[in-house]
Amino acid sequence: MKKLALLATALAMVSGTALAADMPVKAVKAPPPPAFDPWDFAFGAAMMNDYIFRGVTQSNHKPSVAAYFEPRYNINKDVHLYIGTAGEGMSFPNRAAAEIDF
Repeated sequence: MKKLALLATALAMVSGTALAADMPVKAVKAPPPPAFDPWDFAFGAAMMNDYIFRGVTQSNHKPSVAAYFEPRYNINKDVHLYIGTAGEGMSFPNRAAAEIDF
């Protein structure tokens, strides 16, 4: 009888913890995903003490400024269309004052 009581006590302890795992729990709802905005852009600027390109000074060893702007259209998360433009200040003997890149 002692063994039967011990077995019943052990079974009650084991089954009690197993049933606790099956208790219903309210799940927290995930927030809705943000709305997809297809437009994005990047811009920036820089100041240089000498604009050197491939070892040749483009600003006659004087300070120069540069700026860029790139609008982008996201068709989906993997396909993007963009166009960029950049401008750099320069000083050439032919009096060119800026370099504009598209």
